[in-house]
Amino acid sequence: MEFETATASKVKKPLITCFGCLLLLPSSAFADNGNLFNDSGWLLLLTAVSATLTLIFALLRYRSHIRSLKQLEQSQEQLSWALWGSGDGLWDWDISSGIVSRKGIPEMLGYSADEFKGTTAQLLQLMHPEDTDMVTREVERHLSGDSSHFEAEYRALSKDGTWRWILDKGKVVTRDAKGTPLRAAGTQTDITERKRAEEELRLAAEVIQSMNEVVVLTDPELNVRLVNHAFIRLMGLPEREVLNRPLHRFFSGRHGQPFYRDLMNKLKQEHYWRGELWQRTASEQEILTRLEIKQIEQFKNEHQYYVVIFSDITEQK
Repeated sequence: MEFETATASKVKKPLITCFGCLLLLPSSAFADNGNLFNDSGWLLLLTAVSATLTLIFALLRYRSHIRSLKQLEQSQEQLSWALWGSGDGLWDWDISSGIVSRKGIPEMLGYSADEFKGTTAQLLQLMHPEDTDMVTREVERHLSGDSSHFEAEYRALSKDGTWRWILDKGKVVTRDAKGTPLRAAGTQTDITERKRAEEELRLAAEVIQSMNEVVVLTDPELNVRLVNHAFIRLMGLPEREVLNRPLHRFFSGRHGQPFYRDLMNKLKQEHYWRGELWQRTASEQEILTRLEIKQIEQFKNEHQYYVVIFSDITEQK
């Protein structure tokens, strides 16, 4: 009957696919010749399987995305803890808006999060006037692609009115298709104590260089590492012919090996030696010097250095 045939063609027959999905196909999709499907049935099945695979891959991508987000959150949290432990601050700069998200940086300067909004304009206001041009220039160099990263040391005004030295490092992490920078990230470190130590060393070096007495710094084996101007004047030797040479090379031949052996033994035992010693200048002139060698106190298990101070007493004899 035509009515019965038409009705039968609309009946849905269930099919469990190899993916475990239940599909309902019309009876017309099934062949009458003993094969499982006719042409339209295979097309419907292919469409259904494709849709199923698309759904599965979409779910897998979604799960992978969720895992990546969780891993990123964990990495950021671990980095934040690591930076907190090292005293560093973390910043993330949305270049188009000028908003900078910061962790640990306001506290570094004594400000609360409410007082320090995080804009680049506010940071420039807190920056020392002598440093702003240099920092701006270095940032622009990196944003334009002329440097692999940004790094600058500058002074920033803390809440208590003192200037703190900051080491700022960062790089662009996102650019658009045209290469325009969109986002940058990096760290800031308070290096005030390091800069103070460097300044103290600089002043100490100036004092040493201005002394009339000869000053020499040697390694544990008495190889010369540093000399002041007085040594160059007295010995008549350029610095390049002095550095990394053994100190005894400049001693006179009047002293034999037992003398040097006793000197080294006393240094190792008492970390100090004092006495008179003949030395030879570049012009082969022998001069008598009053000399002191003292070990520089350092942390344990580190290389020990010696400071040698002497003066010409030839005219006094």
